[in-house]
Amino acid sequence: MATCSYCYTRGHTRRTCPTLDRHIQDNPDGYEARKRQRELANKKPRKCSYCSEPGHTKRTCETLKSDRMQMRARISDWRKRYLDNCLTTGFAPGTLLKFVDESKINNYYTRGRLSTWIEKHGLYAMVVRTQKDQLDHRQEGYSKNGVIVRFPGGYEMQVQLPIEFSHLMDQHSNPYMEIAGKVDALDYVVSLKSNNDWREGYDTQDFHLRI
Repeated sequence: MATCSYCYTRGHTRRTCPTLDRHIQDNPDGYEARKRQRELANKKPRKCSYCSEPGHTKRTCETLKSDRMQMRARISDWRKRYLDNCLTTGFAPGTLLKFVDESKINNYYTRGRLSTWIEKHGLYAMVVRTQKDQLDHRQEGYSKNGVIVRFPGGYEMQVQLPIEFSHLMDQHSNPYMEIAGKVDALDYVVSLKSNNDWREGYDTQDFHLRI
């Protein structure tokens, strides 16, 4: 329990000391009164660590509340279109992918590595899982490797979404795999839709807002 450094009574501090408050009221020109005035004058106004506006904190920031709502809407919209496309194309864990023809690759670096990958691992790979936190609207700004595939020899590799998802990706992206054997994606889609935090974008909203 706290002990006051002014009256030495337990249960409160100097800042909330009633004895000191009475002393200051009775001696408005005294040392303690002047000290209190200096402390109040030097006290910086509370500022929000998110919007930098005074008078509130991040916890009660209306700007942050609004930005989170808008960010969740962007994430949720992209993920809805992603899931719809999964159903249409038969994309889910278990889908068979293959490397695209070299002529479809615009990126010189990727095109140069394509033959090496094929020679080393084979032409085909199966989708093992997707990295859910990478699957949101950031794909439209800079395509991420959000898919884990496994080659016949057991080697696993992170790859971009297949070419069938190009409309949901960065316009300069170069997806280098395509669907060769689709599956029934309903269970996969239902499992993601049932995850409210993922479906509504709560899981990555603060990451995108850099908080």
